[in-house]
Amino acid sequence: MSATRSRRLRVSIRYKFLIATVTLVLAASGVYLWLGNTLIVNDRLVYTYDLNSALVDTLSAEVGSRLQLLAERSQDFAAAVLSEADVVAREQLFDVFLARHPELIRVELLGEEGGEWRRLLERSNSAALEELGLNPESYEELRPERPLPLGELARLGLLLHNVSIPPDAVILTMAAPASTYGGDSAHAAAVVIDFKPAHLLRILAQPGPYTSYLVDREGHVLVHPNVEHVIEGVDLKSRPLVREALESPASKLVKEYPAEGEVWLGAFAKIEGTGTAVLTEMPKAEALRAARELTRRTIFASIGILLAALIISVLFSRVITRSIRQLAAATEAVARGDLDVELEVNSSDEIGELAERFRTMTQALRQTQAQLVQSEKMAAFGQLGAGITHEVKNPLTGILGFAQLGQRAKDPEQLQEMMAKIEKSARSCKEIVDRFLIFARSDTEKLELIDLNQLTRDGLELVAYELRKGKIKVELSLGERLPSIKVNRGSLQQVLLNLFLNAQQAMPDGGTLDVSTALGADDGVLLSVRDSGPGVPAELRERIFEPFFTTEPSGGSTGLGLAISYGILRDHGGSISVESEPGQGATFKLWLPSAPVIGVSAKAQEALRQRQDAKD
Repeated sequence: MSATRSRRLRVSIRYKFLIATVTLVLAASGVYLWLGNTLIVNDRLVYTYDLNSALVDTLSAEVGSRLQLLAERSQDFAAAVLSEADVVAREQLFDVFLARHPELIRVELLGEEGGEWRRLLERSNSAALEELGLNPESYEELRPERPLPLGELARLGLLLHNVSIPPDAVILTMAAPASTYGGDSAHAAAVVIDFKPAHLLRILAQPGPYTSYLVDREGHVLVHPNVEHVIEGVDLKSRPLVREALESPASKLVKEYPAEGEVWLGAFAKIEGTGTAVLTEMPKAEALRAARELTRRTIFASIGILLAALIISVLFSRVITRSIRQLAAATEAVARGDLDVELEVNSSDEIGELAERFRTMTQALRQTQAQLVQSEKMAAFGQLGAGITHEVKNPLTGILGFAQLGQRAKDPEQLQEMMAKIEKSARSCKEIVDRFLIFARSDTEKLELIDLNQLTRDGLELVAYELRKGKIKVELSLGERLPSIKVNRGSLQQVLLNLFLNAQQAMPDGGTLDVSTALGADDGVLLSVRDSGPGVPAELRERIFEPFFTTEPSGGSTGLGLAISYGILRDHGGSISVESEPGQGATFKLWLPSAPVIGVSAKAQEALRQRQDAKD
């Protein structure tokens, strides 16, 4: 199970927070973009359809009105000319009409006789032709032959053709029915005018994305913002909208259609009585430019918001994760047994509350640890109780015997000898009791300079009876000239007693206990305790310093001895380790840093070591 957890992908809270923030911003931006784009696209399409419809209505009405006005004036002029018999008067009527309408290039009056149409009167506008760089003869020669279907004039009312002359003469021709002539045998008449469609060009030259133009009944351009289209009389029947305008019975239509590799929005409106139609069209993409601009700006805004959110979330998550990391580090320290860890989290939120609970927990753990250390110490006392009794019993027996002999001694010298032996035995009892009192009453906060060799001897003396009783032979090898160590005497003695008693328990049938001291790494001191017991299996060595871990049957041990020893050595800046092979015993190695005597020269320290060696 633990292996599965270790292989599981670990994602820190910071990255989860970032992922959540990015997801939220992207989701919000995406939803806003989708909703905004959908609403604007739909609204823009409806607006464009309505605008197309209104625009084509307006343009067709203006173009129709202009054509109708020109047709009516031409008809009035034709009626006046046909009713006038005097030639001079007719010429004057022509001059007045052309002067009032300078856009006119030529005016013809036609009459129908026997199903054929013939020219009755004709007059050109020399001033208008001069502006185009033409004269009546050249105009007649260059003017394209596009006969008007005058037979349909009565049905349509107006006929309109494009007779523009390249390269730049934009000219339209229009035919309208005129009053009959010929008295009782009246004949049909028609007035035909060639004119420059400047007014129509201005009407259809709408600013903006729309293209507005006028086509005749065959789909040829009559008026277009692109003058070249007008001069060439471009055939637009291939465009879907133009084809729809020519073939559809509807007088007006707004539609969407594909053309030239893109989608267009357009509308047409037929001009009644002329056979022509006004069309407006624009690319759909152009109509939706606002939606595209909104999308573009939304994307840029989303990127900006996302970056800002990332920066804010990084800063915010760093604040949160820093506190959590401090808590995690403190938890790891506590797990290692360091209960003095300082936690610097003072926030007023849930993390601050958790930190406060953590401090309360470590405080309780410190108290519990102190109680456990004391209980373990008292357990060692109980285990050594028989040894204490035995060690004190022998000197006390000697004291009692020498006291009885002294009472019967008459020789002062003999009495003096008895009293000296009593004093010696009493001192032995006192030393034994003093060693146990030092162990029992030592202040766990007090540190002092200690000689490791002497501390080792004292510890072995405390368990001497237990070792002898267990038939355990002690082999002591003390290193020379070891530096002093600054430790708490009682705490370190407790560690030694734990190791000695554990070794005694590991050899229930007797064995050998090897105890040695030596210089260690980094100018420290090293104490090795080796037993000849069965050893520690490899699968248990990693757990041997865990609290409450024991290999003894239930009730045989608390499992705290080695865990407490580990904590004591760690608190002193030292370490403890175990080396063992099955069947070859176990060796516990303690390392402690040396403590140079502050304020004492190196020479004095060396002399101190020599005195210690001499004492050893």
